[in-house]
Amino acid sequence: MKRHLQRRWLKGSATVVVALACVWGAVAAWGKLDGASVRPAGCFGRYAVTAQVPVHLIDRAFQFYWGDVQTYRESAVAYEARLREALARARQDGGLIEEPKLIGPGSGTLFVRQEELGAPYDPNASEVVGLTHIDGVTFEYKKRTVNRLRGLAKERAQEILAAAHGYQESESPTEDAFCVGDGVLTLARQRGWYESVQLGGTFNLHGFAYGFLLSIRAAPGGEMDSNDLEDRRQAMLQAAGAGNTTVRSAVPVAQGYPGERLLYVERQDESQFPVYEWEGAPEPAARHGPPERVVLHIWPERRGDFSAANSLVRAAQEGKHDKPFLFEVRPLPLQAKPPRQPFAPAGEESKLPWAIRLLNRQTMEPLAGRAYTLHRNDKAVFKGRSDPEGYTLTQNIDYFETLTVRVEAETESASSGE
Repeated sequence: MKRHLQRRWLKGSATVVVALACVWGAVAAWGKLDGASVRPAGCFGRYAVTAQVPVHLIDRAFQFYWGDVQTYRESAVAYEARLREALARARQDGGLIEEPKLIGPGSGTLFVRQEELGAPYDPNASEVVGLTHIDGVTFEYKKRTVNRLRGLAKERAQEILAAAHGYQESESPTEDAFCVGDGVLTLARQRGWYESVQLGGTFNLHGFAYGFLLSIRAAPGGEMDSNDLEDRRQAMLQAAGAGNTTVRSAVPVAQGYPGERLLYVERQDESQFPVYEWEGAPEPAARHGPPERVVLHIWPERRGDFSAANSLVRAAQEGKHDKPFLFEVRPLPLQAKPPRQPFAPAGEESKLPWAIRLLNRQTMEPLAGRAYTLHRNDKAVFKGRSDPEGYTLTQNIDYFETLTVRVEAETESASSGE
């Protein structure tokens, strides 16, 4: 995710390349469904999502406690095969840091591996991986962490997997729960814990085919900043198969509702295609934790089909502009059963590992021992020198923080041109 990295180049020789190493965007790992399934409604995260038309839900992604959660409805034999494959991948190139151990009363397994970025690895970061099989559903949880908080990340992973249960669409959670596809995590929402949901698929309306991407994410300040909205637009462009494009303009769909827009996306050949965008808060507001924001993108399946776009806009103009078009997002009803509480809050939770490598601009070789300063939300927090692989000190950050690195020239003072 670009927003955490602001580059500072050196004047004169311009020998330093700042390479992103361990920043992970708010877009979780997609979980491909085995086949497109028609779903007009469902439980996703802590919300009930209802569509006014049948939708083919193709992709889904869930994040809980800054980690990725995926579920697979499969047999115990298939689960064992999945576990063996995950361990085999971790052992490749010496990537396994801690051998697997059994967790919980069932078949849960937890291990620690190097981050799946390929060598050279960041020596100060790792990935906790946990799998369990319950109620005919495999739960896979992956959490990247700075090493100094690895123990806490492992405890959190065990608690999360211990709260996992299988889930049928016809059922309704009997307690405060976070729905993750084929299962639920029966844990109460915690202030400061990061949660997010992304759903992608297709539907037909008035004879036209459309793709959509719906995301629900925490917004600590109640409003999204421009970087957060840009992240979601980039995720939309990737989902639409339009990665090498740029959003050129945004036009309100209806007066008085600036959160509902028609985006014009420009390709490299300067042709454009339209995308419907709605951004706002779910109604009513979430019960606990930070406020959340919903973003919905809809685009014609046929690239550049302005007839489909115009039909979509006309239909949206006739709808309720204070809600996302065709979709209703509402918190799950409160249940009488008290929610299960996780571990007591820690002084510092394991969030996201963040690090960069300093590379020679001509040779792309790591620059060891280069002096730098890290700024966190525009405040200097650390001065040091890069390690033998060119890495800066790994930071533990949230999605909504901004970090800047300033690299000092070897023979002259550092400059701040981006």
